[in-house]
Amino acid sequence: MLMPVFKGLVVRGDGRGRKLGFPTANIQTESSGDKLKEQALGVYVARIKIGGDIKKGIANIGKRPTFNKDGKISLEVHIPGFEGDLYGQTVTVELIQHLRNEIEFGSVLEFKKQISVDVELALKYNA
Repeated sequence: MLMPVFKGLVVRGDGRGRKLGFPTANIQTESSGDKLKEQALGVYVARIKIGGDIKKGIANIGKRPTFNKDGKISLEVHIPGFEGDLYGQTVTVELIQHLRNEIEFGSVLEFKKQISVDVELALKYNA
């Protein structure tokens, strides 16, 4: 099965990922989120194209239920080890493998532990 590719502009989020040690790029997709709504919510192994470079990482498509209650579906990516500034850049996100469904965590600590596991799995998959 062919996994979707999303292209969009990196916009500012609320900075929560950075504060938790997992900075994310929030992607405003060019398709106004229509393709996002068709995709299964959850965490994915991903490749992120930035200019001519391809980075390995994880993507989350979801409503971020642990922190947000507005129900809006968003796309955000975390690129382990990346320290550049992506704001205002157009990136392409290729989903490779679905890792897990979206979960509402009972605490920030539970959330951080699971993100660590997700990143480790994604890096192994992308090795």
